[in-house]
Amino acid sequence: MRETTQYAAEGGWYDGNRVRFRDGKPENIRGWQKKLATSFIGTSRDIMSWVNNDGDRYLGFGTQHKLYVFQGGITSDITPCITSTSSANLTFTSGSTRVLVSAAGHGTTQDSYVYVVSATSIANIKLSGDYKVSVVNSNSFTVSATTTATQTSTTTNAANIKFLLTSGAFIATTQYGYGVGVYGRNGYNEAASVSDVTQGLRQWSLDHFGENLLSNYAPTGKLYQWVENNGTSTRSVLVTAAPTITDHVIVSPLDRHALCLGCNDLNGTFDPLLVRWSNQEDLTNWTPSVSSTAGSIRLGSGTKIMGAVPSRNLILVFTDKSLHGLRFIGPPFIFQTSQIGDNCGLIAKHAVADFDGAVFWMGQGNFFTNKGGGVSVLPCTVRKKIFDNFNYNADEKVFCGVNQEFGEVTWLYPSENSTECDLYVSYSPSQNYWTYGESIWTSWLDRTTYDNIVTTGVSSASATTDSFLYDNEPFGVYTADGGKMGSFIESGNFDLGDGDNMMFIDRLIPDFVIDSGSLELVLKTQHFPNATTVSKGPFTVTASTPYVHPRTRGRQGTLRIQTSIVGAQWQFGTFRMDIVQDGKR
Repeated sequence: MRETTQYAAEGGWYDGNRVRFRDGKPENIRGWQKKLATSFIGTSRDIMSWVNNDGDRYLGFGTQHKLYVFQGGITSDITPCITSTSSANLTFTSGSTRVLVSAAGHGTTQDSYVYVVSATSIANIKLSGDYKVSVVNSNSFTVSATTTATQTSTTTNAANIKFLLTSGAFIATTQYGYGVGVYGRNGYNEAASVSDVTQGLRQWSLDHFGENLLSNYAPTGKLYQWVENNGTSTRSVLVTAAPTITDHVIVSPLDRHALCLGCNDLNGTFDPLLVRWSNQEDLTNWTPSVSSTAGSIRLGSGTKIMGAVPSRNLILVFTDKSLHGLRFIGPPFIFQTSQIGDNCGLIAKHAVADFDGAVFWMGQGNFFTNKGGGVSVLPCTVRKKIFDNFNYNADEKVFCGVNQEFGEVTWLYPSENSTECDLYVSYSPSQNYWTYGESIWTSWLDRTTYDNIVTTGVSSASATTDSFLYDNEPFGVYTADGGKMGSFIESGNFDLGDGDNMMFIDRLIPDFVIDSGSLELVLKTQHFPNATTVSKGPFTVTASTPYVHPRTRGRQGTLRIQTSIVGAQWQFGTFRMDIVQDGKR
């Protein structure tokens, strides 16, 4: 599909949206519905689930603003608290909801969040809970109250405030201005107008350490732990013994070592190719010794570690250029590394997934797999379609997930004119097909812990940029959260004989399984590949429709199957048409 012209795709399918194949026959995919009616703040960049010792299910996910845990139908904010003050001053202005908060050296940043534990009620305003920050200077910021002040006044020592982990970037941006880049590069005492310094996208990597959630934000973030036994009302706390800078965390599943990838060494120097791990089942010890299994190893290829995924009996670690295997071998070396492939780097932190023991990932302009041993380029029939409509300035947002039910690996990615993931491409290793379509998802979790695939995304009906948790492809749901979920598939051209004969198409007999609703057929014909297209239809087809009469002529034809109503469910069988050779005039 799509790597050639529509005429050259004769006998196959050329284009589509939200379809898949079952035994070679196309059908529309199932839809989605909100898992929770309330939104969360920001856009999710990683999501994972686990089960505690009592069988309770948990879901963790992180955005550019927040870190959350979902349990028992409730989403709780577990964003780390960096500092706090119990003596902030509050200034109110009569007739305004704006509250000026004075706290010397507060350290928060624009559009970050603070949590007001308690505050003096005055001037008709009572601050409590989460607030988005607008920074005034290093000693003050403002928040917006839900009510309007009835007087102008200042109250000292009026608020107990927690300063949460500062928000990260929504998209990677080039930095300019004073203090950026090498001193004097743009001239003495001049702000940088040309820069190779980039503020990276706020990314998260999540894993569970027993019942607890480990989290790390990148770039150059720290390692945090949320302790499940303390409850969802508590926040993640810093793992103080861990590297102070790290770009990725993963837990070795067989031996329970926590690994920091792209981190600082014991002397504090950051090394983007360094891997360090904790003592076995112990987050309090990261120092190598004869009585500890903590240690480190440096990868020998690439410029930085991009991501990692556990697979079978080893952890696969990707740099921007190569693939390495990290295997637990026990004392005294603990882990052993070997390079598996080169020129096969990972395009984004979460652009990789393990499917049934084989790993599939997206690189710069190609898809790869280690299926069968080694590394090979994954033949892709839609490669040009995908990478010709791709925003490389937002490539860090690519996210890969697995749909075990249908045997698919799916990549979410941003189209050329979008700064957010708005498209997907899926590959079936067992049936060897590729499909693609429109999407609203930013992160993806297969139905391992929960009954459905869980995705995160921005509702098209939402007036904000806040996101929702969704159940994706639940049984019997063929709507977009209750609305219309369009889908279509279009064939390659078909013709008579060598393609020089004109044909007249009188009747088309539909061969569909239509379990609900209806679909539409459109028949397109042309006299030549680049000539004007004549469309007949759409013809509405239900489970009881015997045939339709398109009555059209041309040298080549194309069949399009589409849905335009809420809840349509269909599967296509085969073509049957009444076609006769026609005159050329």
